[in-house]
Amino acid sequence: MSGIINGKRAREYDRLNRHGKSGPYTQFILNNIRKKNLVICDLCCGSGFTIEILHQRVKQIDGIDASPEMIKICEEKFGRYENVNIKSGAAVDTQLKDNFYNLVILRMALHHLKEKQELLDEVKRILKQDGSVLLIDKFCVRTMAYHLKEIFRLIFKFKKDYLEHVVWSKDKTFNLIKKNFDLKILNIVDKKTHKETQNFMMVLKNKNMDHHLI
Repeated sequence: MSGIINGKRAREYDRLNRHGKSGPYTQFILNNIRKKNLVICDLCCGSGFTIEILHQRVKQIDGIDASPEMIKICEEKFGRYENVNIKSGAAVDTQLKDNFYNLVILRMALHHLKEKQELLDEVKRILKQDGSVLLIDKFCVRTMAYHLKEIFRLIFKFKKDYLEHVVWSKDKTFNLIKKNFDLKILNIVDKKTHKETQNFMMVLKNKNMDHHLI
């Protein structure tokens, strides 16, 4: 499976991304969680930024990641909490229960994986019929420029552990999402640091379900 951040890179990621606890993504998640009895899956949880902001607010949160080092970091941080479960596993084959979670969170996970449809299939499998998905990710706004930069980095290997991303255009990304879920909320993030991509935040529901948000 593509998109695994492992070894020393995982520790560096955790150290450099401490801002992940604040900002628009965190506020979006908090704004869309209105109940305290939720059972949540943080899929591709990384080093646990989302778990850190939610574990005292919900009934249970399970973090899943394919990186052994990310799992180790999460266990160091949250192993003492009874309502937090950390599990190593592929995002496309989590081995979690069917129809179990009130909420699945995908925070900057989709663009790391080539297996996007398989990921969304797994989300649908573990999500309760009346559950919700919080999806935070990005799409290309200058597709050619983005892919040329990716190719350039891969050829010259400025970093030996350079991680290839799989970022699609807005239309391709949104068409895939809308094929699998009903879109209830969409926020486009004003991100100016990378001209080639644009970040977005979504609340999704299982198709043909008439119910309230989280």
